[in-house]
Amino acid sequence: MARSDGVVLRGEAEQRVPPQGLGVSMDFDMIVGFILSVIRQTTPLLFVALGVLIIQTSGIMEMSAEGKMLLASFIAAVVTFVTGSVWLGMLIATLASGLIGLLYAWIVQEFNVNQIIMGLSFNILALGITSLIFRQYASARLSASAMLPTFEFRPLGLSLPVYIGFIMVIVVSLFLKKTNLGLKIRSVGEFPKAVESVGLSVKKIRYQASLLGSLLIGFGGAFFTLGITNVFVENMVNGRGYIAMTAVTFGKFTPGGTLAAVALFGAGDALQFRLQAIGFNIPFQFALMMPYVITVIALVLFARSQSSPSALGKTYVRE
Repeated sequence: MARSDGVVLRGEAEQRVPPQGLGVSMDFDMIVGFILSVIRQTTPLLFVALGVLIIQTSGIMEMSAEGKMLLASFIAAVVTFVTGSVWLGMLIATLASGLIGLLYAWIVQEFNVNQIIMGLSFNILALGITSLIFRQYASARLSASAMLPTFEFRPLGLSLPVYIGFIMVIVVSLFLKKTNLGLKIRSVGEFPKAVESVGLSVKKIRYQASLLGSLLIGFGGAFFTLGITNVFVENMVNGRGYIAMTAVTFGKFTPGGTLAAVALFGAGDALQFRLQAIGFNIPFQFALMMPYVITVIALVLFARSQSSPSALGKTYVRE
């Protein structure tokens, strides 16, 4: 859909097509539009990455973010389509992701399975489930031509979840450093035996971390559908769950560093939209590849030191 000022809208992802003859003013508008686009594209990945950060800080290898994000995206689309309420879709998808996170943590901890294999298997399962249901029951209603409702209240051109996402960077940082539960989560990720020795349950704390982190992942997945694309298509997450995990490593397991990492991916994502919108003469596959290439290069160049919790990926067995 095109507006009179040359803006082509696709959900939150605005793509500006340059009108002719506006000179410096148009250059300024393009810069502002690009910055806003980067912020929007960063937001869903930021929620997911912060969720991954909390879970991995507790010692659980969070390889299932891709599947959780995809399931939340699908649930949000279905609930919003049926009820017409964006916030109800966000709520149900977030809660569903939290419950899935508890189930995932239970399987990982009680059955002592390989956490990497478990996460990858879960992602494949989530893709299969959403694709099957979408093709059999929802494709006619949730097709690309049927735009879902989106957030109407947008101060300064940004919807409320965008502001919540950046506030959550501060909240998560204070939570992990200043609160009792946050300190426990950090402790079980580093010294689970020491935590158990003072009478605390390592498994219980990891359940709590998995619940909180999965809620954030679900919120990010739901916002990706309702705030960015406004449609659901198969495998629409397209590797963003893995990018979130990479962002946590790149960000040295800190909320601020994680924000910088996902902003880098968001800039690449926004750039590929801009290149396609202005008709830049390169194959669109190369444009789609750009955010992933930028993330991989940044990871290779800057994420060389090991900052992960010492017990990450190791299922704790009480002696």
